[in-house]
This record gives sequence, structure tokens and C-alpha cells, in this order.
Amino acid sequence: MLEDILKIMKSEIPNYDSKTGIFYGVVAQNSLNSEVVQDILFGSDTTDLSYEEALKELNKNIEDHLGCLTDIYNLSVDIIGKHSLKYFLENRNLEKIKDILNHFKNHRYDQIRMILEEEFNNQYECDEPDFLYESNGYKIINCLDSDLMIIKSPFYTFAPECSPCVPCAGDLDSIKEGREYKKKTYCLGKDFYDEENKPTFKILEVATDKEGS
Repeated sequence: MLEDILKIMKSEIPNYDSKTGIFYGVVAQNSLNSEVVQDILFGSDTTDLSYEEALKELNKNIEDHLGCLTDIYNLSVDIIGKHSLKYFLENRNLEKIKDILNHFKNHRYDQIRMILEEEFNNQYECDEPDFLYESNGYKIINCLDSDLMIIKSPFYTFAPECSPCVPCAGDLDSIKEGREYKKKTYCLGKDFYDEENKPTFKILEVATDKEGS
């Protein structure tokens, strides 16, 4: 297996929790309860990592431009004036530019940040955002087009290896009854599944190695 080669080469093993010795698990979204998936993707325990990174970059740009009036003007026009000139004028965005320049003149930098962050939030779009779900000992991120990757869980199982697209991870959808697997893989509790699709493979607790739910 790939991880055996990487161990010999003393290279870092991908999709692996070195603290627990458990590999990350991959599961298709359509294998799970649809309401649970919606909660993972859009619930209060989910962070939009793409948005957080974009907001961080925005604030860095603001900080970098606060030392010069021309710079902060150009940045403001770039953020507020992304739409057409007609939109820019009809929606009184010139007033926002004037407000920003006035705040700059009076050293009210927090007000500048607030205006630009509000505009950024109003316009922000991301077709394929990266997210992190954290709740009840689980950490789940998006993977490929429509899969989820479990990078931390109270539970594990033994699974076959994923395709090379997700090197070294365990494929939770390909576990076949009656087969034995060696890859210790993070998995989800049965409550993530519909009643008729609950997994039949053994689910073990990370903390105790005893069979869990």
C-alpha cells in the first residue's frame, strides 16, 4: 500500500491522523440522511473556509492600503464599484466612497473596515466553497465533487483504500459484508444514515475500541 512505501521513505502520509493512527474516511453525500447532509453543509456548526480566507485577504488589503489616501481610494472603488458604472451611480455608491475618504481624513479606520466588509459580504459568491463542520467530536470537510471526508470522529471502522484521487484515505462506501480490511478509518455514527441505509459494518469507539453505535 502507498502508506507503507511512504513510511519506508519517511515521508508524510496524506489523509492520516498521526496522533491516533487512524486514516480519514470518505463517504458520498447521497449515502447519508439528506437532512443531516444539509446540516453539515449549511448548519450553525459549519464554517465556510473559502469565505474566511477571502475575508482575511480583504482585511490584509485594507491594512496594506490604510497608509495612503490614493491607495485606500483605489481599493474602495475596486470593492464597491465592481458592478457597471450605471449601477455604481444609481445605488449612490459614490456616497460610500466619499464616506470612506472622510473617515480616512479623520483617522476613523474602523469605520472604513466596516463599510468595506459590508460591501464585501453583500457581493461575496463562491461556486465551490471549502467548509469545515465541527460538532460532537466530528470534523468533516468537503471532498471531490459530492463526497465528505471525515478527518476526526469518535468512531472508526476498517475499510478498503480509496482511489488515488484521495490517497491513503478509507472508502466507507465500498465496505463489503464478510470481507476483512486492515485500514483503520474514521467513520460516522449510524445516526447520520437513513434507517434503511444504516451501515452493517462494525463501528468502534476511538476512546475504548469497543463497539459503538
